[in-house]
Amino acid sequence: MKVVLIDDEQHALDSLERKLNSIGQIDICGSFLFPSEGKAYILMNDVDVVFLDIQLPEINGLELAEEIQNSKPHITIVFVTAFDKYAVQAFELHALDYLVKPFNKERLEKTVSRIQGYLESKKAISYSTLIQVNMFKQLSIESQQYKKQFFNWRTLRAQELFLYLLQNRGQFIQKSRLIELLWEDAEPSKVFPLLYTTVYQVRKVLKPYHNHIKIISKNNAYMLELKEVKIDVVEWEKQLNEMEVIHSGNIERYERLMEKSVAPYLQDYDYIWIEAERQRIEKRWLETALQIASFFQQHGDKQKAINWYKIICHRHPNAEQAYLELMKIYASEGQTVLVYQEYERLRKEVIEGLNVSLGEETVNWFYQWQQSASKTVMKSIFN
Repeated sequence: MKVVLIDDEQHALDSLERKLNSIGQIDICGSFLFPSEGKAYILMNDVDVVFLDIQLPEINGLELAEEIQNSKPHITIVFVTAFDKYAVQAFELHALDYLVKPFNKERLEKTVSRIQGYLESKKAISYSTLIQVNMFKQLSIESQQYKKQFFNWRTLRAQELFLYLLQNRGQFIQKSRLIELLWEDAEPSKVFPLLYTTVYQVRKVLKPYHNHIKIISKNNAYMLELKEVKIDVVEWEKQLNEMEVIHSGNIERYERLMEKSVAPYLQDYDYIWIEAERQRIEKRWLETALQIASFFQQHGDKQKAINWYKIICHRHPNAEQAYLELMKIYASEGQTVLVYQEYERLRKEVIEGLNVSLGEETVNWFYQWQQSASKTVMKSIFN
């Protein structure tokens, strides 16, 4: 384990170095009083772990950690601080570990053991030629070598930060925008430390994928950079754009493609800024699903049409067109009870749920059908 120490107090450096040497299996490559010298060494050499003091004269330790992570996201950082544990927790320092001065050898041994376990357990997903990020329903990641995995976020802020950068991938987002988004009500003196520590926490989660997904910073802004990464939503929409108009030769391909859209875009997340993109993608899904159902309806396969209209109504309970077409199919089959049931479901979803009126086409069709059905019933009674 190649280690670098950075602290502005010589006695603290000497003490930490002695304790680390007594543990063994550690190669202390450098010990630096000046952050700039430590950073320069780290960027030019092969380093596994940095023990970094938070309070430094030239630069805040959190900012220095961020700069190191920009260039070498695989490096593990352990913060060393004079704050008590409560202050550290309040400061949201989610490094692999942190040490509170003064600390004994036993506490340091626990940190070293944790680092060793982490380095040994890191999976080599980054060596895969291609990975896929899934954004339908819940965020996950997978590759040819590894099954679907979910990110283990330490805080909701880290989760939201990553999702926001992922949705805006390839674009630099100003730090001020992220602060406004995530810490609008926080004290001004704390917002930048909160941002830096949250970015650090996200980078730590992304370490196994650092060859493919990384956060880079430039001119007071962050950007999520992707290499050899496929995103399921993007691929789904791309394939949909390449498809011809639905016909008997490609209807099965359409159905298989729609199966990939298992649920709405990032369905499990309630962030307001997701909604516009979610609605855009769902509009595309709904239009395509209605086209598929209509194709089966027009070609006499009523059961498949019914199945698709039911799928639509389940995913979009206020999709009035799907209910109307279902009612038409049931009416053509003489399924009077089912027509009434679908109409009541629609009325409940639209009138009671959304507090709006049903469309004129639906109301007129139902009224005419009801009149016709009543005449048919009366005629059968008298006959």
